[in-house]
Amino acid sequence: MAYTNNIPFAAQRFKDSQPLIQNNFLDIQNAFSLNHVDFNLGVETGKHKFLQMPAQGAAPATNATEMGLYTKNGIFGTPEMFIRRQGSGLEISFTEKETNGVNNGWTRLPSGIILKWGFAAPVGTGPSTIVFPISGTIPVFNNLYNVQLTIANTQPGNADNDFAVSLVNTTLAPTQFQFVTTKRTTVGHVAGAQVYYLAIGD
Repeated sequence: MAYTNNIPFAAQRFKDSQPLIQNNFLDIQNAFSLNHVDFNLGVETGKHKFLQMPAQGAAPATNATEMGLYTKNGIFGTPEMFIRRQGSGLEISFTEKETNGVNNGWTRLPSGIILKWGFAAPVGTGPSTIVFPISGTIPVFNNLYNVQLTIANTQPGNADNDFAVSLVNTTLAPTQFQFVTTKRTTVGHVAGAQVYYLAIGD
């Protein structure tokens, strides 16, 4: 039997409503015990065991004093975790990530911060401009805060190994950054030095 509202019915005897009332209590317990510690199990009763969150079709509204945590299909068409800020504000997906091959990808933190990582090779000996990959599934930085670089390789037998310096040029759009590679102790550039980058922005 299904849960029955409004029982006992008007002018109905309790003994006639008893099967429906008992079924309602059974339905309540079944619903309560789903993903929760069941009734009469001590101090743990009622606590969540885990969460299962059906995907929402749209972002739920939030008022001025609350935030929303929910599941909704992300940009790849699969359920992801979202936060929505107060007052039906910014909606942030924080479980999505994308990798392009071994070296490139992005993800987003619950705060809204975006992390992008990748591989780059300098062009010439001066500052090299690197444009972040662009596609319909890659979020674009509104602000680029920092770029960290790690040398990926150096020339064999080179005792004066390269190091890299990032130049977050404020005159450039946040879709790109500049960097240079140089020798560790002497003036000049060793051709072929490549870098991994980690970019932080929102």
